[in-house]
Amino acid sequence: MPYFITKTERDDLFVEGFLAGAPPDRYTQKGQYWGLPIFDWEHKYEENLAYLLKRLHRAFSLFDVVRLDHFCGLAAVWAIPAKYKSGKKGDWLKVPGERILTKIRQKFPDKILIAEDLGIITPEVTELRKKFGLLGTKVMVFGARKVKKDEVLYSSTHDTMGMGKIREFRDVRELGERSGAKIFIIPMWDILGLGKGFRFNRPGRKGGNWQWRIDKIEK
Repeated sequence: MPYFITKTERDDLFVEGFLAGAPPDRYTQKGQYWGLPIFDWEHKYEENLAYLLKRLHRAFSLFDVVRLDHFCGLAAVWAIPAKYKSGKKGDWLKVPGERILTKIRQKFPDKILIAEDLGIITPEVTELRKKFGLLGTKVMVFGARKVKKDEVLYSSTHDTMGMGKIREFRDVRELGERSGAKIFIIPMWDILGLGKGFRFNRPGRKGGNWQWRIDKIEK
């Protein structure tokens, strides 16, 4: 959740000399360099926890369900030395995820949390998710059709091309309804049957992302 604190605001909260990203995976062979600060849980646990709980409180005041992106970051963060600008070079920095999620569940015992557990997922991450009752993530565009009761199925995600031009929306909806997923999520670009030209985000690319909007829908 570092997106809403800049390094200049509270420099003391972050690990010095490292920035966050992701190693090479199925999304990009180059990995991802985000340039985001990494919370220093070892030395600033209480301050960082208070901030995280505040962010979640705000999110749940707006939405019924909240997704924790890059859920593996609650087990370990891909820490890239500040001198590099690529996700290829880095190392995993341990995060006290069990302590953090214990506090989250104490504060929000009945709230629905989705774990974006995509990419490089270790048994430790899966165990952490299940222990605290978070829903896992599966994606139809990657071939997922049947999922478990503790998983959410997406037709596609912000990081992928949509199902448009592959299947009609009606077929996508029927597949989702038969999947067994606790929750089935269809992004608007799949509802409208749009192709890759309407892609929302390209991992690892700096510009042109997160700009997709619907201005008006004609009846």
